[in-house]
Amino acid sequence: MENPISPSPAPGNSDIRGLLEENNRLLKEVKAGNDRLERYLRWNRIWSVLRLLIIIIPIVLGVIFLKPYFQSVMGTYQELLGVPSTNGTNSSLDILEELKKYQQVGN
Repeated sequence: MENPISPSPAPGNSDIRGLLEENNRLLKEVKAGNDRLERYLRWNRIWSVLRLLIIIIPIVLGVIFLKPYFQSVMGTYQELLGVPSTNGTNSSLDILEELKKYQQVGN
């Protein structure tokens, strides 16, 4: 019995070589695009960290270095209003005792 399906002729060496060269060219294009994308993502991450630092560092330094100035300004403002200055040294228990004194004076 004879095989009804005849095998298709195998592509020649020149066809395979042409396909391999085209495949190689396309792979180089994909690699170049991938390299550009990796470079873009790396700079994007670096810029994101720098932006965050540009925002956070001045805030932290401002809180550290400007706190005494704000306390003196608030002390002056409280003196103008007639409120006794606490300078941030009273604990919560001291504040509760002061509130109890004010309640007793009010009664």
